Amino acid sequence: MKNKTIIYIQESFTNSHINLLYTSFKKCSDFRSNPLNSEFTNIALVSEHKLASQLFELGFDHVFTGLEPLLAFLKPKTVDLKSFKEDWPTNDELLLSKLSKVIATDNNQSLLIHGETGVGKTRLAKALHNSWSPKGNFVGRNLQELSPSLFEAEIFGVVKGAYTGSHETKPGILELANNGTLFLDEITALPKNLQQKLLKVLDEGVYTPVGGTKEKTCKFRLVSASCEGVNEISKNLRSDFFYRIANQVLKIPALRERKEDLEEILESFQGGHQRKLFYTPEALSVIKQQSWPGNLRELNSLHNQLLAERTSIIKTIEIEQALNSEDSEGNSAKEIKISKKLDTLIRDLEIQSFNQAMKKHGRKPNAICRELGISKSVYYRIENEYNLNYDQEDVLSLVS
Repeated sequence: MKNKTIIYIQESFTNSHINLLYTSFKKCSDFRSNPLNSEFTNIALVSEHKLASQLFELGFDHVFTGLEPLLAFLKPKTVDLKSFKEDWPTNDELLLSKLSKVIATDNNQSLLIHGETGVGKTRLAKALHNSWSPKGNFVGRNLQELSPSLFEAEIFGVVKGAYTGSHETKPGILELANNGTLFLDEITALPKNLQQKLLKVLDEGVYTPVGGTKEKTCKFRLVSASCEGVNEISKNLRSDFFYRIANQVLKIPALRERKEDLEEILESFQGGHQRKLFYTPEALSVIKQQSWPGNLRELNSLHNQLLAERTSIIKTIEIEQALNSEDSEGNSAKEIKISKKLDTLIRDLEIQSFNQAMKKHGRKPNAICRELGISKSVYYRIENEYNLNYDQEDVLSLVS
C-alpha cells in the first residue's frame, strides 16, 4: 500500500506532546494490535497553522483539528462503491481509494474539491451526497454567480423587513441544507467577513438570519470547490477558515488523465435519453486521442451533438465531423482583424462580447457572467469602465 499523509493540528500541544505522538504513530505497523491502519505510515503532527500550510504545499492531504475525527478517519470501514460509480464512473484505483475514505468519514469532516473547470466537481459532490445518504437535501451554489450585496441573505436567510425590498422572510442555504449537504462552488469568492461567520456556524452549529434576533440551529456536511490549486485557495481564504473547510482535500484529475474512464463516462451520459448511442472501437479510439481541455463539459457537449444525428451507431466519421464542427465554430469566433493596438482590440472585444450577451439575456448579470465565463468583479469592471450600465430602454434597443 502507498503511504498516506495526515496533518493533525492541536494548538494546545507542546513540542514534547507532538514528538511523543509522532513517535507513537510511526510505530503503528500492525492493525490487529493497534487502532491505526498500517497504510497510514507517514503522519505529520504540527501545532501551528503556519506549519500546516507549509505541509499542504508539500502535498499533505488532510487536516484534523481533534484526535477523535483523526481516529475515525483512520479506522477502516467497508464501503460499497458500486452504486457510487453509477453516479461517478472511474476505474482509477488511487482515486477510488481516496473517495472510499471520503465516503466513510463522519459528518463533521468538511471536504474541499479542486480541479480544472469542467471536471465535474458538482457532479462528484452530488454523488458523494447520495453515498452519504443524509436525511436532508443537497443544496449547491456557485458563489461567483451571487451578487456581493446578496451574499449574506443568500447564505443565512433574511427576515421580512430586514432591509428595503425584503417583503417576506426567506430561508438561506444553511436552512435548506440542514441535515444534508451544502456545496459551495468557487469558495474563494466568499468575502472574508462571511468566511468568519460561516466558520462560527461550522464550529457551533448556530446562526442568525439577516435582520433576525433569534438563533437557528443547523447541521450539514460542507463540500467546497474551486478551479484553483490548494496553494492559491489557501492564499485567498482566511487561514482558520481554510483549515476548517479542508479537513479532507480531493483533486479531480483532468479528463485527459482519465482516458480509461471515457467509455463509462459516455455511458453515464446516456441516462435520461430515450435513444442510446453505441460507439465503435475506432470511434472510441478517436475520442481517447483528444485532449479535452473542457473536460466532462466538453465531452458531454460532443455527446449531445451526436444525439442529434440520425444514426445510433457512432463511427469514426461521425466523431470527426462533430469535432471539426466544434473547431470551425471556435476558429470563426477567434477571427479578428489585427489592425489596431492590443489594448484597443481588447477593449473592442470586451464591449462587443458584453453587448452580445446583453442582447441575448437582457440585464441579468448572472446569465451574462455564465455566457462570457467571467466573474462578477469582471462584469462590473467592464460595465463601469466602458460606461455600459444600460437602462431598460437601452437593453430593449439592443434586442430590437
